Amino acid sequence: MGARVRYLLPADGPAPGRFSVIEYTVPAFYAAPPTLHHHLEDDWAAVVLEGRVTFEFKTGSKVADTGAFVWCPHGSPFAWRNDSNQPARYIPWSNALFEPSYADMRGWLDSPFFYPKCQQP
Repeated sequence: MGARVRYLLPADGPAPGRFSVIEYTVPAFYAAPPTLHHHLEDDWAAVVLEGRVTFEFKTGSKVADTGAFVWCPHGSPFAWRNDSNQPARYIPWSNALFEPSYADMRGWLDSPFFYPKCQQP
């Protein structure tokens, strides 16, 4: 199974153009692109609903367990991955202008080129 994206509040929904909320479900040992990236103008936040998600920051790695809230102020580099042997599910909040990126990623979600799997221990 690759990652799944479910739109909870689409950009064209009740708050058109303001923000978008999605739900990510990712399999065990799943990694998003491993390079740190940042959002230039918008803050980014997420809550972990199930499992564990590892976030990488310039200062090191932090593991976010179920129930954890993560906030990345705009301009703060970060990356994320699931290092565990169980699926993880989390909800990120972002600017509605970012939503087309999720649609663009649908074809990449199972691609090892864009989303390589983590090495299992």
